[in-house]
Amino acid sequence: MNRVMLVVSITAMSVVTPFAAAVGGERCAAHPQADSKEGRSALGAAAAIAAPVYETDGVRVDPEGITCREQGEPVAEFPVGADDWRSECYGRTLSIESGKYFNGLKCLYVGGATSKCDTAWNAMSKRVKLPKGLKNCQVEMRVYSDKMLSTTLRPILGKHEKWQNAVFWYDAAGKEIALGGFPYYVAGGGRFSDVKVPLTVPDGAAGMALRLGFDHPNVDPGEKVAFARIVLASVGPVKRFVKEASFVSEVHRRGGVSWVAKTPPGTSVKFQWRGAAKAKDLFSAKFNGPDGTDASFYTRPFQANAPFVQYRAVLVSDGASTPVLKKVTVGGVADGRWTDIVDDQPPEIWRAMPSPTTDAKVRLAFSIRDRSAVDWDSVKVRVDGKDVTADFVREGDVLHEKVQRTEPFTKGVHWAEIDASDCRGFSVTAKKLFYIGEVPKGMPSYTLRDDGMTLVDGKPFFPIGLYGLCEREFNGNNFDKAFADVKAAGFNFAQTYGRSYAREFLDAAQKHDVKLWVQWRNPDANFMNKGRVFPQVLAWYLGDDTSEHATPQEVRDRHDAVTSIDPNRLTCQADGVGTGNRISNYARYVTGTDVFMPEIYPVCRKKGDISDKTCVADVVRTMKTIKRDAMEYGDGRVRGFWPILQWFKGWSVWDHFPSREQLFATSFAAIIHGGHGITWYTYGGGYDKKRKKYNEGVTSTPERWKAICDLATWLKELTPALVARTGRQPPPAEILSGAKFDPLGQPSVTALLKRCDGAVFLLTVNAAPESVRVRFRLEGVADKAEVMKESRFVSCPGGVLEDDFKPFGVHVYRIEEND
Repeated sequence: MNRVMLVVSITAMSVVTPFAAAVGGERCAAHPQADSKEGRSALGAAAAIAAPVYETDGVRVDPEGITCREQGEPVAEFPVGADDWRSECYGRTLSIESGKYFNGLKCLYVGGATSKCDTAWNAMSKRVKLPKGLKNCQVEMRVYSDKMLSTTLRPILGKHEKWQNAVFWYDAAGKEIALGGFPYYVAGGGRFSDVKVPLTVPDGAAGMALRLGFDHPNVDPGEKVAFARIVLASVGPVKRFVKEASFVSEVHRRGGVSWVAKTPPGTSVKFQWRGAAKAKDLFSAKFNGPDGTDASFYTRPFQANAPFVQYRAVLVSDGASTPVLKKVTVGGVADGRWTDIVDDQPPEIWRAMPSPTTDAKVRLAFSIRDRSAVDWDSVKVRVDGKDVTADFVREGDVLHEKVQRTEPFTKGVHWAEIDASDCRGFSVTAKKLFYIGEVPKGMPSYTLRDDGMTLVDGKPFFPIGLYGLCEREFNGNNFDKAFADVKAAGFNFAQTYGRSYAREFLDAAQKHDVKLWVQWRNPDANFMNKGRVFPQVLAWYLGDDTSEHATPQEVRDRHDAVTSIDPNRLTCQADGVGTGNRISNYARYVTGTDVFMPEIYPVCRKKGDISDKTCVADVVRTMKTIKRDAMEYGDGRVRGFWPILQWFKGWSVWDHFPSREQLFATSFAAIIHGGHGITWYTYGGGYDKKRKKYNEGVTSTPERWKAICDLATWLKELTPALVARTGRQPPPAEILSGAKFDPLGQPSVTALLKRCDGAVFLLTVNAAPESVRVRFRLEGVADKAEVMKESRFVSCPGGVLEDDFKPFGVHVYRIEEND
């Protein structure tokens, strides 16, 4: 995402305009998220984003350049006649029709939902015969979707995962011999797009069938998905490209249009543009060339003179070679780091004035920004239920009251509702709370350091937490004993379900000095009278399995609301990351909270499942994903990560408990790869009547409790090093023998180096399910390293340390620094 979002001061704006008259939706926009003495009210910087492309037809989108896509030689067809596909839908909520004509194409059509609900579906093709000798091939098809289809990239997990894309391979006798993934991505936007899925034919395969389907996103009322022109094409050693391809740009402001392209002989790049006074009117305008018609094209730089513009680029190939469009500049703004991830979200809306505040005549202000452009005609404002749109004026991306109000607000909670749409028609209603009153006195200050580490009154704090602390047989049904036990083991952070404000829960947390994260949804009496005046609450918990239950704007509204009353705590939310998706579950929610708690439960199904081998690698991949998301989808503010690791079995697919080795390896992997704290799910358990089985947590057996306590105690001992700032890191580990990569293709052994109190601490983990021997090269260290918790030392002459790792092995080395 490559649009630089500048820091903008409200007071620095020089032009004040009514909504409709303003030129809106600048792509360099800001929103209020910096801290101030009276709460988070100043404007912050937003992160750079990539240049999206729309209405793609025959192009290959790559960050380094756009080309014509390769095409194969058709060898088989998957027809979409009335009897060609066998379909299934969860709850019979959708109509799935093969042979339906839609937008001029004969399709496999999915739609017809009458209400919002779970719409998991699949459709299985008939088996097609493969040509002899076929090895490298691809499925080519046209796919229509109103929504982005990102989950279709998930790897196949097995035949039992029926709401999922898959390719089935058969031998000559018709026996199934292999099952593979069939990953594809569709940007959505309500139009057909080209999709190409590369495949390798397994040995012995003489036939194949496709299964299309997904469980998420839901196909809501009025939405549809359609598949047309599905063919299998062979891919030879000589590349063949489509003869003509095109795409449409994001919305730009007026200016000169120029480009950088590589055009081999026989290829070319040409352009058209369209313009409008308002961004929303662009989409009904026609693209034209230099003679004012759609029959001509620009082949040299040109001027696009309209307040809002889009260009259409057409790439022409000779079939054997393709042009490469590397960059297009419009009015000084460069499109160059391309992506087919498009703007499918409504505007973001933030509070842009101080709250809490004792100023009963505070001048209300709200920031509205969008990746494309805001439709300022759509903006409406209501305060405490009264339409006050006419009282507001726009200044850049900020709406504020035109004049100082004469009638003061009453003390307490007030609500504003802001309606807004973007130029593409995506709409949102944000609910913004502001509070006339004082901040509770004597409360600790919980903030994030500039590297994401938690600070308590300015001092570093490494959360070591447990989910679902409760009164159970294990603790004599007594919260005081529960807190005493976890504190003694090294835990310092806890949460409970359902009884967050129970007096005995709060008293025990304070007595044993355990910090809490507490669910928050609205400013009810418990929050106002207990929560915000209770010093042990470190963070407000704004979402659990968040993407399943709340929109990104709803989470942003919760953050704005709770910090409008209680600005001295952090906010957090938890969710499964969905690392197999093109867009992770976290990406759209990055700006919603200070801290993200990724739910990483990688050991599933029966013992011996493939997840027993991939579990540590899965943690590494997940942590890399959320760090990338925070950079690409963030707003310039630091974010913290408190990963939630698995120490349970039960619920839906987690049919066996992780091993002690898996517990330690997954936990250290999460810290090594960016965790600023750590938690585990879950303290208790219970009997699942529906599935007739027990869900078992960390206290389910003495052995399991001892394992988690051993780990928590160790992390407590390591806390001074864990909270130290991360400095220069050593080179990647050298694998001397054994697996160089983990099961997901990442380096098998990774490390995190910390310097603390004259010593170097090297945290290391082997994500491979096999033994390896490793060499580390360190600087400024003594020639002998203590291997903590193992009662042994290893030599490291000249900073060269070699050691053996068992499968999922964890070593923590402590080495004195050289003077």
